[in-house]
Amino acid sequence: MAGLVKYLCLCLIVIFAASTLLLPLVNAQTIPKPDVPEFKLSYINYVYDVPAATSQWSGEPIPNTAYHVDYRDVYVKVRNFPNDGYVNEDSVKDGLREKLYYNVRVKNQFSNGWVELYGQSPVYADNGSIIIGTWYWGASDSEVTPIGSISLNGPTNIIHATEEIAVGNEVDFQVKALIGYQSIEKHTFFGEESDWSPTQTLTILPNMGPTSPPNTNSDLTITLTWIIIGMLVISVISLLLYVRHLKRSTIKN
Repeated sequence: MAGLVKYLCLCLIVIFAASTLLLPLVNAQTIPKPDVPEFKLSYINYVYDVPAATSQWSGEPIPNTAYHVDYRDVYVKVRNFPNDGYVNEDSVKDGLREKLYYNVRVKNQFSNGWVELYGQSPVYADNGSIIIGTWYWGASDSEVTPIGSISLNGPTNIIHATEEIAVGNEVDFQVKALIGYQSIEKHTFFGEESDWSPTQTLTILPNMGPTSPPNTNSDLTITLTWIIIGMLVISVISLLLYVRHLKRSTIKN
């Protein structure tokens, strides 16, 4: 009898241990595979020369104060698909909630080497060592998630990611969605991911020469110009009316 009791206890321990090991697999099955996301691309080109500063004493240009600005910002906007059934506020894993995330990858259009801007990358651990961590861009709770501006610096459009990537003037982009649990502190992710989206190519026109830097006073300058023109027109009309009045007075006399 005692042997049977020990046998049953051993069976219960094995079943409990097996269920603990299978728990992540059960959780994985409850997370659905997200749909392939839709996204749009746009960019702003900042290429201009800043002239040298002028000395307030002599009025002469100050040497080595002129410089050239050459960078571009790419903006990725992802359409959030309805996710009420996907973001589970009650399902908690290690104190984390199940949420929607995105990843972006880029390459030169004529290359086969994709580089992911998020996901696995070297990060600093608490003890100062460098480990491979995981981090994805979190979705917003609105219709669109704007993924932070991606800088393309210099004439070869160098993206500063885990490594500097020169992507040229025709850049391919793809986006994928992920649903699961992300720990920012531990740089880990557990969940499901979609396939990569169809490729969108952003054509960046080559620089045609330096342009003027943004002028914050342009609206004020335009307004003052029209005011001056209006005053001149009114003055000319008034002068013509006065001359006409003098002519009529002379004829009557």
